[in-house]
Amino acid sequence: MKKEIFTYISVYIIPIIIFIVGLIFKIYWLFIASILSFFVICGLYLLLSDFKEKKYNSDLNKYKEELKAKQNLDFFEELQLLCLQRKLSQYLKERLKIKNISNIETKIQYMGYGVDIYYRYRNSEIYFRIQRSTLEFSIDTPEKYDYVKGNDAIEKVKKFSLESIKSMDDFVSVLSDKIIEIKEIIVNFYDTAKVDDLFDGKTINMLESFKSFNQSEGILVSIFSLLICFIMSILTYQFIFNEQFRTFPIDEILKFKNMLLTLGLVAMDVFGLFALIYGLKHIIVNNKIKLDYINRDVLDIEGKITKIYVKYDSHRGHYRFKSIILKIEGIKVIISLRSIFVQNKHWIKEFKNEIINTNMKVKYLKRSRLVIEGQNKYLGLVKKYCNKKI
Repeated sequence: MKKEIFTYISVYIIPIIIFIVGLIFKIYWLFIASILSFFVICGLYLLLSDFKEKKYNSDLNKYKEELKAKQNLDFFEELQLLCLQRKLSQYLKERLKIKNISNIETKIQYMGYGVDIYYRYRNSEIYFRIQRSTLEFSIDTPEKYDYVKGNDAIEKVKKFSLESIKSMDDFVSVLSDKIIEIKEIIVNFYDTAKVDDLFDGKTINMLESFKSFNQSEGILVSIFSLLICFIMSILTYQFIFNEQFRTFPIDEILKFKNMLLTLGLVAMDVFGLFALIYGLKHIIVNNKIKLDYINRDVLDIEGKITKIYVKYDSHRGHYRFKSIILKIEGIKVIISLRSIFVQNKHWIKEFKNEIINTNMKVKYLKRSRLVIEGQNKYLGLVKKYCNKKI
């Protein structure tokens, strides 16, 4: 949240402050400077992100060469080197030989160079983090089990000592024992867990994600727009009733400089008003979701999709897709995308063409119009088109 506020202030508020200063002091070149500052600040963010990524890769490559040149590696250094050489996943698959686990992946951490190991078992994701003297593991059960009694205990991080480990053989033996133990924990939990069919963990997380985004954006935009509206109301009043502030008679408003100043003032008035309405609408949606959840107000709808709108914005050099708004039988329903980040938006037209005028059957919340059942087909299509090469 703090990072979002800082980004919002630097990218949006600074250029607008420059614009307002230009209005107050009649410095017209500041209008252009405010636009340029927006692009300059965005460019600096992109350059900084690129620099961090290059430094990260450079440091890891340097560390890999140091390990390759070193003799008599201990088990942890051997583990790190295998990971940096992208050989650790295959090594573990060959050594562990445990049935029904899949997709073993490994990654080395930048800070401290710890090694992470991931794999899946019966749709649960298991994470190991190995440091020189400790092993931590956690289980991430499928989303539908979130908020089920006992799930927090299952997902709690467990920590064990590796002080007695002297070789890779010792490490593989300990890891194998832990994997077998984890399999038993997951099987026992699945057998006893009771899931709410209407509001399971996945649905609740979707609602919370949508609420969180609306709340943060709604509050930020509302505060920002109130500030703009307050400043602009004073400037507008002075402009209309104070000729000394205006610096020209009202009958000379059609002159170029005077028209430029007037249009700039009107544009900021309109911008502030629309931003305030936009922010308040986001906050109101949160209250609607809360009431829908408390009262379990769910409606069914079936019919042809007649209109489609994909909501997105630009975010750090990518497009952030937030939601799909569909019109069915005259009613608008919303499918939350939970902030999908991709580098292009070319897929939108193809996506719309594929689903327009097709039949749709979903369950949605009465007040907020959020779809909670029947959306998986459309989420799958979005992912397909987002991953499609242009």
